[in-house]
Amino acid sequence: MKRYCASWRRPIWQRAWAGEHDFASLSSSPGTERPSAVWPRTGSWVDAVKVLFLNEHYAPVGGAEQVLLSECRHLEAEGHRTAVVYSVQNERSFGSERPTYLIPDSESPRERAEKVLKALAQECPDLVHVHGGGDPELLRAVCRRVPTVRTVHSQSFLCPGESKTFWRIGKCCPLAFGPRCLANAYREQCATRHPARLLSRYRECGRNLRDAREFARLIVCSEHMRSELCLNGVPRNRLELVSLFPACLPTGDLVPALTPSPRTVLFVGRLVRPKGWELLVEALAASRGAWQLVIAGEGPDAEAVRQCVRRLGVSARVRLEGFREGASLSACYAAADLVVVPSLWPEPFGMVGVEAMAHGKPVVAFDVGGIPEWLSHGETGLLVPPGELTGLTAAIEDLLASPERRREMGRAGLAQCRAQFTEERHYGLLKAVYEAVLRQS
Repeated sequence: MKRYCASWRRPIWQRAWAGEHDFASLSSSPGTERPSAVWPRTGSWVDAVKVLFLNEHYAPVGGAEQVLLSECRHLEAEGHRTAVVYSVQNERSFGSERPTYLIPDSESPRERAEKVLKALAQECPDLVHVHGGGDPELLRAVCRRVPTVRTVHSQSFLCPGESKTFWRIGKCCPLAFGPRCLANAYREQCATRHPARLLSRYRECGRNLRDAREFARLIVCSEHMRSELCLNGVPRNRLELVSLFPACLPTGDLVPALTPSPRTVLFVGRLVRPKGWELLVEALAASRGAWQLVIAGEGPDAEAVRQCVRRLGVSARVRLEGFREGASLSACYAAADLVVVPSLWPEPFGMVGVEAMAHGKPVVAFDVGGIPEWLSHGETGLLVPPGELTGLTAAIEDLLASPERRREMGRAGLAQCRAQFTEERHYGLLKAVYEAVLRQS
C-alpha cells in the first residue's frame, strides 16, 4: 500500500515514462501508444534525420523564434525532417510548413503528458532540440529517451529576475544563482517581490541548473553566456558555442544613408525596460544635435514610450514604426545613419547590432553582456559604460558629426559580419553538435 501511494503521488508524466501508468486510456487514437525504451533511429546524419524542436512560441516573438524557424528551414533544405512542439498560440504564426503540435500550458498535466507522448510516438525523432519552454519533468523524461540538446537563449534560465540586473543601482549582477537571489529581489529590486511568484521562479531556475546535466549538450550563442553557465556549475565541456547570424539581411545593394538633416538614429527591439529605450529617449531630449529617433518594435512598454516622449517634449523628433520584419525592417536599417543598442541588462548576444553591421551601419551600445564580442570599440562602433546618459549622448553626437567615420565603421562592421556571423558557420557548428550527440547515443 505504501509503495502504491508513493508511486501515485509522482507526476503523471514520471509515472508514464517509468511504465507505472496504464496506457490503455492514452491509446484511444493512433499514435498514442507507449514508446519503446529505445527510440528507433530513422537514419544516420549522413542520410537523413528527424529533429523535433520544443519552444514556448512558434511565431515571430523574438530572436529565439527566428533562430528556430531558420534552423528548421535549413535542415529541411538539406533533406532532413523537422517538427515543432510549442505551448503558446500567437496571432502571427510561422505557418504549417512542417508538423506542429500545440500543447498549451493551461492544460492539465495529464493532458500535456498525453499530447507529448503522442507527438513523440508519431514523429519518432532522432534528436530533440529545446529552445525554450517545457515542464522540467517532461524535459527530463524526453532527455532520458531521446538524445536532447538545449539552446540557452537568455538569462531567464538561471536568474529569477530574468535579467541579471540590480535595478535599484542599475548594475549587472555578478553573482551565481543561490539563496542570495531571494534577498536581492527585495534589496536590489532585481526580481518580482511577490512572495509566491518569486519562490516559483527561484525553484524553476534551480531545476533548470540541476537538470542541465540531463541534456547531451547545452548550446550558447556567446562566451558571456558560457561564462554565466560555468559560474553556476555547468561543466565547460558540456557547453557548445554556436555563433548566430543576422536574420534580417539587406534586400538590395548597400547604399549609404543620404538623409538630409536631421540625421536618423534607429532603435530596434522589444519595448521593455531592460532594452533601455527610456535612456535613449532621454539622450535625444538632452542632445543639442539635430537628429531624429526611429523606434521599430512593440511590447508591454509601448504606451509608456508614448508618455515618455510627450513628457520630454520630443514628439516631433520621434517616429514609432511598430513591429517590423523582413523587407520593412531592412528598409529601416537602410534609412538610418546609425543604430543604437542601449540595453541595460547583460544581453546574451545582441542580434540587432549584428543586423545593423550586416547593413553597413555603425553601432553605439552599452558595454554589457555579449555585446563586446561583436562590437569592436572605435572600429565598428562605440561602446559606452553601462547606463551613462552623458556618454550615450556624446557617442551618438560624435558619430553623427562625422559622415566619413560612420562610413569607415560601417564597412568594417560589414566585413566582420561576413567573416564571423554567417549561416554557413552557424549551421556547420550546429550540425557538428548534432553529429557528436548522435554518435554518443
